[in-house]
Amino acid sequence: LCVIILKESLSALSVIAIIIIVIGVLGVGFLENSGETQRKKNLGKKLAGLVLRMDACSRELLTSEADCMGDWVLQTALRRTEAGKLFDLAGANPGCTSVSEIPWHIEVVSAFDVNSESLEEQHEIKHTDDLMGRFHKDLEFCYPFTTATHIPSKMTATQLKGRFLDDEIVDGTHQVKRQGFRKIGAASSVRGKEYGNAYHAVMQYIRFSSCTSISDIENEILRITNERLISSEQADMIDPCKLLAFFESNIGRKLQNSDHVLREFKFSILDNADKYYSDAEHEQILLQGVVDCAIIEEDGITVIDFKTDEVTDATLFDAVQKYRSQVVTYADALSRLYQMPVKSAVLYFFALNRFEEIIDC
Repeated sequence: LCVIILKESLSALSVIAIIIIVIGVLGVGFLENSGETQRKKNLGKKLAGLVLRMDACSRELLTSEADCMGDWVLQTALRRTEAGKLFDLAGANPGCTSVSEIPWHIEVVSAFDVNSESLEEQHEIKHTDDLMGRFHKDLEFCYPFTTATHIPSKMTATQLKGRFLDDEIVDGTHQVKRQGFRKIGAASSVRGKEYGNAYHAVMQYIRFSSCTSISDIENEILRITNERLISSEQADMIDPCKLLAFFESNIGRKLQNSDHVLREFKFSILDNADKYYSDAEHEQILLQGVVDCAIIEEDGITVIDFKTDEVTDATLFDAVQKYRSQVVTYADALSRLYQMPVKSAVLYFFALNRFEEIIDC
């Protein structure tokens, strides 16, 4: 057997690190009854091959091809300028070596000449109470913020109502494929997501001031279709009567006359994580979302969130509760970003042509 000893003097702990690598571990094989010269020759071949590969291959490749941890130790040792005795055995040295702040002392000795007891005598470690206490403290260390490791670093506003992903934050308009012949306004024959995307896209691109009649709204839908802001399939899903009902409301008229309107407004803010996770005190989370529509006025902000759910009078209450936290989050984000109060936040359900107040100041 052959032994390589790497000794590093650590000023802080005064520890001598002894790493023993057996030739068999390195893949050279255990050469029983062979001479010292042959053993060193075999080790030299191993080292020479490793030196050549270190110059030709990346560290990542060498690390991944290692047969055992001994190969990693050798690779590290051969990058040290102090590895002169290893270079002598290999008959070569890597093109680039260095000396760190704490130099190494590297020796090559024969295991036949040095037994384990003599090694312990030559490199005895002083087990002081202070040193052992520090060892025990390090070994018993427990990360004090384990709860934070289970909290996502980023969350979307729609996750607050149970959805895993916020599709609204994706750039661009969703292009949907027509699923067959259908009557205009028959939302039940189309997946809710596609139907909702169509209404959100139209409300993003039409000119509010031009939506004063059915024909005006139809012209606006045709315009944004021709401009390829929405697909023809999406245009077919829209019922102009539902849009007219919205614009004939007080908020709809206010949108038509307002000078400062936000549409599909994306935001990212840092928020206190304990608002969403009870055991996340002193942690923060990146909160992202997209506000469908908002009116910015001197006395405050009005937040509008469009919903295309197939709700009824009987299911309306549950739907409002489902989306409440989402809309409150939108309101809080806009209030922080614009440094002004939110005077109203509402849900608008196209299925019922109806507003539901979430925040009313």
